[in-house]
Amino acid sequence: MHMHCKTGRPICLVSACGFNFFYSHAEEINVFFIATLPYTVFYFCSKKKRKITSTEDDDASCSKQLQQSSEVDSAPITQSYSANKKLCNSLVSPQDSEPKTINSCSIVNEVVSESRASTSTSILDDGGNFHENDIGRWVGRSFVLTTEKRMEMLKRCWVPSETYDFAGDATHLKRKFNHSWLEMYKPWLVYSKKLKGAFCLFCVLFPPKVARGVQGSLIVRPFTKYKDIHIYCKAHVDTQWHRESSASANSFSNIKTNVQVALQIGREKIIEDNRNALLPIISTIVFCGTHDLPLRGKEKDDGVFQDLLQLKIKSGDEILRQHLEKGQKNAQYTSPKIQNEILNICGILIREKLVDNIRVASAFSILADESADISGKEQLAIGLRYYDQKEKNVKEEFMGFVELEKMDAQTIAAEINRFINTLNIDANKCVGQGYDGCATMAGKDGGVQKILRETYKKGLYFHCACHRLNLVVNDLNNVSEIRNCIGTVKDTINFFRESVLRQRYAPKIPLLCETRWSHKYQSISMFKKYFAQIAEGLEKLSREGNSATRKVAFQLLSAVSQTTFIFALCIIDKYNSMLQPVANILQSKTLDILRCAEHIETITTAVAEHRRSAEEGSEDLIKSAEKIATALNIDLRLPRTASRQQHRANQPAASFSEYFRRSLYVPYLDSLSSSLEARFSRQHSPAFKLSL
Repeated sequence: MHMHCKTGRPICLVSACGFNFFYSHAEEINVFFIATLPYTVFYFCSKKKRKITSTEDDDASCSKQLQQSSEVDSAPITQSYSANKKLCNSLVSPQDSEPKTINSCSIVNEVVSESRASTSTSILDDGGNFHENDIGRWVGRSFVLTTEKRMEMLKRCWVPSETYDFAGDATHLKRKFNHSWLEMYKPWLVYSKKLKGAFCLFCVLFPPKVARGVQGSLIVRPFTKYKDIHIYCKAHVDTQWHRESSASANSFSNIKTNVQVALQIGREKIIEDNRNALLPIISTIVFCGTHDLPLRGKEKDDGVFQDLLQLKIKSGDEILRQHLEKGQKNAQYTSPKIQNEILNICGILIREKLVDNIRVASAFSILADESADISGKEQLAIGLRYYDQKEKNVKEEFMGFVELEKMDAQTIAAEINRFINTLNIDANKCVGQGYDGCATMAGKDGGVQKILRETYKKGLYFHCACHRLNLVVNDLNNVSEIRNCIGTVKDTINFFRESVLRQRYAPKIPLLCETRWSHKYQSISMFKKYFAQIAEGLEKLSREGNSATRKVAFQLLSAVSQTTFIFALCIIDKYNSMLQPVANILQSKTLDILRCAEHIETITTAVAEHRRSAEEGSEDLIKSAEKIATALNIDLRLPRTASRQQHRANQPAASFSEYFRRSLYVPYLDSLSSSLEARFSRQHSPAFKLSL
């Protein structure tokens, strides 16, 4: 491009940064010209302005620079007066007589920066009370829209309500806009409150290129010829401009949606991978918990938990192997803290499931008992019995432990009440309380059951039937021969279990535990079964062991060889076989009160029948005792009697069978029968009825 001023003096050309700068120095004129596409801005800085003309020619470098300028920024550049003056003064000073050498890049950057800042400010400062998504705000200004804003306009462009006052916007028109047209030409037809007319949403947000013709209504200015709107809209849809803009809008939406979908798919894949990695870890912890296996050993990296994980990897679990070998070291999810957290979460989920069933149940009862953990802390085990509406039966579930700071009735009652309140269960549905028979729990005036009865009005107290049955067995210790026999059995078992060397002389027999009733019955039964082997082991140890072992072994051998011990052992074993099934049934989770009463009634009747036929029953016991004595080469003899003896039985008897029936068998049956009657008498009959 060649520029000529009116004086005929040549004008110098400087090109940089995609813009073309022209300046001239004449006697009375300084001219600065910027050529950008698609606008041309002229600035005259002179006391006396002169006309400048421009003519095009095919200068290749100029055309190339103009094309680059168009590609860099095709938006109109609006410059403030201060920027213009600053640039003019920088290019041509009134005192200069010759053209100055200028840094065009720095000047252009400064001008463009100021002009864009001015443009941004003018666009945002529309004035008036218009919605931020009014399409009129962005007519001719779509180039400043961000990707997020453009997507927002496509999805949530402002739409007037059906009660909008279109007549107020058309006071100068013969006809007003009709709201139904928005639905008719949806989604591209929109209305602008700011410009009071209709627009094409796609053509405004994605302005088409002007190949030929002039863009008019619906694109750069509002459409207000509403009498011809149907003709104009149908014609607009068929234009090349609208087709290009619609295609651009669809492509933009698809790209944005595809990116969001890809991000969501990636996020879901990460979540799925993490879940797949956690699954074998959680299942291992659950397996250890359900099989009473310790998770950790003495060191951090040993124990059943770590060994099971390695076993899974060796079995082909590639997901777990990738997670442990290539996953982040701070996100292995195998630390003791994470193990405890997973256990707590499992406990919470199980408890929530149980509580949901209890809440819909028609009634429930509270069960509680004190216990001490391995560290010696006193704690309260709490369980709930309820009627399952779906399965139509009674269930008993353990709910958790509560640590006790004190063991008095007030503290225990407060902890039970607080625990039940945390479960958010209706207190009016509580119909029973089940504890042991100690004064702290069962006291009629200040016991736990009395205190909780103030909150749970229907919660009748029932002494645990299994506890009562165990008390019946303990009452049998009033018979001295029975008490001495059980003590000898306990000492003998402990003697063999104290030393590994002694255990090879006798089978492994469970300890006679006073609190684990099933183990106590099992210990006595196994002792009688292996009695001959145990006596033989005691005899060997009394001869071959060290001095302390020989002494204790001889004492125990002498005790177990007594006729009274053998006969008492046979009696205990016989009636333990009757009491053990009942004790196990009374501990059943599904047992109800009526069935409990039936079992107690059955055993009471059986004991009473044995008492009436004591002579026949004693003969069977004598045969069992003689069988044991024969295996041990022991002669069953009557103990020595004295007429003035007061501390042992001196029953007059004509035979061995009659003596032990009178001195041991009948007293045992009398004690058992009276204890059953006292512990399960008719005064406890409310315990055998469903009281709702």
